[in-house]
Amino acid sequence: MSSQPRVYSVRDRASIVNTLTARRFDTLLPQVMRETGFDMWLIIGNEDNHDPIFRTLIPWECWAPILQMVIFYDTGTSIERINISRTNMMGLMPPSPWNITDNEDQWACLKRLIAECNPKRIGINQSNIIWAADGLTAGLKECLIQTLGPDLSSRLESAESLCIRWLETLIPEEIELYHHANAIAHHLIQKVFSRQTITPGITTIEDMRWAYWQHATDLG
Repeated sequence: MSSQPRVYSVRDRASIVNTLTARRFDTLLPQVMRETGFDMWLIIGNEDNHDPIFRTLIPWECWAPILQMVIFYDTGTSIERINISRTNMMGLMPPSPWNITDNEDQWACLKRLIAECNPKRIGINQSNIIWAADGLTAGLKECLIQTLGPDLSSRLESAESLCIRWLETLIPEEIELYHHANAIAHHLIQKVFSRQTITPGITTIEDMRWAYWQHATDLG
């Protein structure tokens, strides 16, 4: 049986994820926003009910309390990242322009910043087809429309195509890691489909399924 590939420690995984996220912001985000024609992308979600896209934008060890608001705005030369929340993005985004002690509340800050940017097309994560592109809840969308008013709200569009491009596209560094993940998968398959696990005539499919889960857990 082949030797076991290395499984990274949790701390190493966090470092890898954070490095890749920063790289994706720099290289992939401008590409997919311009390919899909959005000059603003708005991600809003509640604590413990995060938008699936939001999970791909934050540091691995991030604590994201209360209401989360992230704006990506294409200035024409770069993509501005705006975090309107109490969440520490640990260098992936600049410090929040909103503070809980300010007289301006979170929604008012969002409206002011969007009005200042004056985008033509604002992508929101709403989809009837792709679950991962449908992270904006009905309640938050209602709050958003009420906050923005008729003019800015008329520019809201489903960002389904943008979500898909962001999620499905791998940068070269991620492809390299996929080879490593694939080696781990092959190791698990080889171990489960071996005499270490299987006794002919006795071992069941359910036994093999539990053995797979156990081996994966043992590897960490």
